[in-house]
Amino acid sequence: MKTLFTAAAAAALTAGAAFAQEADAEITFEALDTDMNGVLSLEEVQAAAPDVTAEAFAEYDEDGDEALNEDEFDAWVDAQAEADEDGEGEDDGEDEEPADGPYQR
Repeated sequence: MKTLFTAAAAAALTAGAAFAQEADAEITFEALDTDMNGVLSLEEVQAAAPDVTAEAFAEYDEDGDEALNEDEFDAWVDAQAEADEDGEGEDDGEDEEPADGPYQR
């Protein structure tokens, strides 16, 4: 069960927008799940990452329930971390097409 992710992965989650205030910040699924119902709503994700769009969120909502369960969330974070490792998630300040990420189909 992957519940921790770093600020770098979180920044990728938001398609290049800053997610965490500190580079060493670790966020847990449980910390984002503020109503403690076991899933993340778009509003809960946007509270931590305001740049996440409904479209990006929906790409990982595999079951269409308008919420991300922990597996869906982990899949999103893993995909973005992999994109960062490949250099696709880095923002070099130049205008270019967005990196091919699972939420940018």
